[in-house]
Amino acid sequence: MTSDGSNGNEVPEEEYEVEAVLDHREEKGVTYFKLRWKDFGPEHDTWEDEANLDCDELLRKYWKSVKTAEESEANKMADSESWAWTCAIL
Repeated sequence: MTSDGSNGNEVPEEEYEVEAVLDHREEKGVTYFKLRWKDFGPEHDTWEDEANLDCDELLRKYWKSVKTAEESEANKMADSESWAWTCAIL
């Protein structure tokens, strides 16, 4: 047995660096994020359980971008509804 309590035969888990958070989804109350891995192409993107992630800053940036996109979409819809109302008056 080694000084850290392991038997010395264990293979250490590899850690990979997340380059970007691309999307999210929820399944049965669990949030999954689609990740792009640093130094890997889109064909290696994976969906990962939020509980397994350690990339808080990238998650904050992702949620900020989602919020901005939702606000932008809401503004576009409000503008188009306003335009439709104007057309209905004419």
